[in-house]
Amino acid sequence: MPVWRALFGLVALGTLAGCPPTCGQLCGKFERCALTGEVRRAECEESCARELTAYRDDEDKALLRRFEDHRRCVGGASCDELADGACYDEVLYPYTEG
Repeated sequence: MPVWRALFGLVALGTLAGCPPTCGQLCGKFERCALTGEVRRAECEESCARELTAYRDDEDKALLRRFEDHRRCVGGASCDELADGACYDEVLYPYTEG
């Protein structure tokens, strides 16, 4: 196996296993990838924080884990992958298209 593949695998594994990106990091990536549509960064961060708080307050461990996995996915995906819907989660976002 080429060294670059092994390194990429370790980086990807670290992204999946580590802490999920913050709402600021998540929204910053969407902004850099030009995937915010009409939503401003501050609005994105507020929405993300409200969602995170709701899962924590409701003690909904399954949805909290899903949201953390979603944030990890976004953190590890390329802009093209995100644009293609790579991290879309129909359980978290049933009202949008992937």
